[in-house]
Amino acid sequence: MPLRPVILAFVPLAPASRADDGQGLYNKACSSCHGADGKGQTEIGLKLGAKDLGASKPTDAEIEKQIREGRAGEDGKLKMPAVTDTFTQQESKAFIASVKGFRKSKPPA
Repeated sequence: MPLRPVILAFVPLAPASRADDGQGLYNKACSSCHGADGKGQTEIGLKLGAKDLGASKPTDAEIEKQIREGRAGEDGKLKMPAVTDTFTQQESKAFIASVKGFRKSKPPA
C-alpha cells in the first residue's frame, strides 16, 4: 500500500480571557491558603486562620472590599493581602462569582 502524505494543521486554541476565568484567578491568588476546595484547610491556611469560603456569607461589595484591600485580623495585622489591584471590574465580578461558588447550598425546605 503506498504511503500518502498527511498534512497536519495545528490550530492554537485561544486561552480563556482572564475576565471569564474567575476560578483560574482564584486558583492563582487564593488557593494556597483557602485551598482548591475553599475550605481553608491548607497548611498555611490553618496557620493563618483562613476562612472556609463555603460557610462565608459576605455580600459582593464586602468580598470586593476584602480582595481589593486585604483583610486584617482582630489584632489589626494584615492576615489576607489584597489580590485584585490589577483586576478589571469584569475580572473582579468573575472572581467574586467563583468565591461565592464555594458557598454551601441550603437544602430544599
